[in-house]
Amino acid sequence: MQQAFSESVDQTFRSAGMVDLDLSYVFMLVLFIVFAVLLYKIVVQPLMEAQQQRFAGTGGAREDASTAELAAAEARLAYETDLAKARQDAVLVRDELRDAAVKESQGLLAAAKTDVEAAMTAGRGEISNATKQARGEMNKHVDELSTLLAERLLAGKGS
Repeated sequence: MQQAFSESVDQTFRSAGMVDLDLSYVFMLVLFIVFAVLLYKIVVQPLMEAQQQRFAGTGGAREDASTAELAAAEARLAYETDLAKARQDAVLVRDELRDAAVKESQGLLAAAKTDVEAAMTAGRGEISNATKQARGEMNKHVDELSTLLAERLLAGKGS
């Protein structure tokens, strides 16, 4: 099988023959080189020059952009610093207002407590006076009521 394959390959090479080199190949090679040089001169070289000019023209814009970016970073840093200071100031003001409100509420609470204690003391005095007055009036009637009760009890036994 291998021998049959080898013979087939040998026969193919013999029938193909050798490539003839003549002037047409040289002419095609020269024509290819001419077109390659023309393509380079007409298309590639102007395109590369245009890109170099564009790159050189945008150099100032790149520097301006870098400067603007640096200025923006400085402005952002200043803004964040000012914002942090404002937040600290706001915390201090909030704490001061809260402390003032706590002191004021404690003062109002103490005043209300004093008023309530005064009202309770006055109320207790009034209740005490009313109790004494009621006992005094009851003591006046105790003798009469005890005599009346004793008479009724004795009258009820005698019947």
